[in-house]
Amino acid sequence: MSASIAICGSRIYDGSGSQPYFGDVVLEDNLIRKISPPGQLNLTGVEKIDGRGLCLAPGFIDAHGHSDLPLVQYPRADSRISQGVTTEVCGNCGFSKTIASTKLEDGCQWTDLASYAEVLNRRQPAINLVALVGHSTLRTMVIGDQDVPAKPADIEAMQKILARALQQGAAGFSSGLWYIPGKFADTAEVAALNSVLKGTRKPYATHLRDEQGEVVAAIEEAKTIARAGSGILQISHLKTLGQPYWHLLDRILDSIEAGRREGLKITADRYPYLYNGTSLRMVLPPPLDRIPDIKAFLQNQDNLQETIATLQALQLDWDGIVVADTGEERDHDIRGRSIKDIAALWGQTPEQACCELMLRTYTFGLFRTMCQENLERICRQEWVCAGSDGEVANFNDQGRRRHPRAFGTFPRFFRTLIQAGCQPQEAIRKMTALPAAVFNLRNRGLIKEKAIADLVLFNEDKLDAKMDFLNPHQPAQGIERVIVAGKTAFLAENPEFRGNNGKFLQVL
Repeated sequence: MSASIAICGSRIYDGSGSQPYFGDVVLEDNLIRKISPPGQLNLTGVEKIDGRGLCLAPGFIDAHGHSDLPLVQYPRADSRISQGVTTEVCGNCGFSKTIASTKLEDGCQWTDLASYAEVLNRRQPAINLVALVGHSTLRTMVIGDQDVPAKPADIEAMQKILARALQQGAAGFSSGLWYIPGKFADTAEVAALNSVLKGTRKPYATHLRDEQGEVVAAIEEAKTIARAGSGILQISHLKTLGQPYWHLLDRILDSIEAGRREGLKITADRYPYLYNGTSLRMVLPPPLDRIPDIKAFLQNQDNLQETIATLQALQLDWDGIVVADTGEERDHDIRGRSIKDIAALWGQTPEQACCELMLRTYTFGLFRTMCQENLERICRQEWVCAGSDGEVANFNDQGRRRHPRAFGTFPRFFRTLIQAGCQPQEAIRKMTALPAAVFNLRNRGLIKEKAIADLVLFNEDKLDAKMDFLNPHQPAQGIERVIVAGKTAFLAENPEFRGNNGKFLQVL
């Protein structure tokens, strides 16, 4: 038999949720050519990988990422490949750099999704990338970031850009209705754009307009928007944001199940951490949250004092807000520290320190907003898959400190589910076949003959992620080998080795 690799004797989780079995898996070119019980194939002349004592699964698929630009900059994709991720879905939360004219410092540039795909493929990335088209990006391209309603001509212009990107292989449409400028759009605007998906099998993925007291209403809005399109809805990082709202999970699940009974195809993604990560702007209540240029606003002393007073009245948990990055080297010593600690270091109140941090280049915060019980309930829902809400980064990229989810979501998702009583094969399904089905990734997410040979070989007992806020740039535990399109892309015994067999995946 002519083949490139044979993985022998491993315990196989095929991604379907079925019981695991032992077998030999033969790869030829970029495909799985043969699956057989151990020892039954003639493997003369074939490179053999000893899988005994290890588990083999389809490559993990990150349903929710933000690596549009980072993967072009860091094609080694350390943070993804080292935790077993072979494919990421980017363009989430309404932001998609893949469709907007972009020119990098090295002269690399693109003007639309097709030219972006060419650029990415020339970089020979370690992983595959799938792209959604973001509503906020469309709005910025046509209207800007102003708090104004879209005119019919604006909507038509956005629809044309969206339709072109879908024809070029975009996997769906996303929104971030909590963010500027997405929050300036009403339901009708987003539904009109999502109508471009009607007749396709492509999903509408949304960062809900609210994840706190109005979260149920936000889900109802998302269902309305989904009905205008393909009827397929992917809820991004499903959660109840903040202790006062944890009790709403029952109502959230009831609303989702009602939509599924109606015939909507509703799924969601979730990362296995209790801290969410986003701009420090998250602390701003209405109407401050609608100010596009918060730095310019806070440079006015009257505005600054008004904002400090507003934050003081909120009585926020400043010990539960950690600064991950500000984009400025002078802040190296405060990365990974809470605003409460930073305020003490600076001799300020937490509210004053928070406003000073919002004047930095960009302050990315980590917010302690969720509880373990709700996390486990959400992850165990059969329609919930794993999504990091992170981006590609390299191990040695210490200039910017990420949320640990960038490096550890998938091993930690697996371990969280196992500790919550879930069967390993179900945890693997949520990281492989389920996201592949949601985003129409044909011949991926399953171990079967003629499927694409994206695979991860791991030690089930050791699979975990223990990196923290101070030291997130580390490989996860238990990942032994990752294969992308039939070629080894990561080896635990030689972590500096990196394959380059990934590419942009068109979804047509």
